[in-house]
Amino acid sequence: MLYAAAFYSAGIVTGTYVSRPASWWAFAALAFIAAALFFLNRRKWIAIFLSLAVFFFLGALNIDLRQSSNVLDRSLDPFAYTSEIQITAHVIREGRLRQSSSNELSQSVDVETEQIVTANGEQIPLRSGIRLGIYAPRKDETTGLSDHVAPIRLFHYGERIPSS
Repeated sequence: MLYAAAFYSAGIVTGTYVSRPASWWAFAALAFIAAALFFLNRRKWIAIFLSLAVFFFLGALNIDLRQSSNVLDRSLDPFAYTSEIQITAHVIREGRLRQSSSNELSQSVDVETEQIVTANGEQIPLRSGIRLGIYAPRKDETTGLSDHVAPIRLFHYGERIPSS
């Protein structure tokens, strides 16, 4: 089991960095299963290695299929060109704080919406993903002046962001 887990995780790492069609990974896994069955009664140690290699290809196939399953979410389209809305959401991937060349601080955060309140007060429960880009000018080290009084707030995984 330890070797199978190691081969599977090596397949996941390889599938992350090596882009191949999912059919190639599936075909390789089937070919190695057939080869392992062929060598099962002839050379047992070769059959064992080939069966472990199947776990490698299944790991690569798993990560490749998971990455390609991103279906375009169109649930927020009705609100794209309407008046102001308020969104309540929670963080599903926290971003890193970065400094741009124009001396601004920025943070990219992925959130999942919980509820949308329209301008007329209608509350709509809606689950959808949004990537927020948060920008704030950085304090100038030489003059100490800044257009932004408060420092940029860092959002963390699981944190709920209520509409205000």
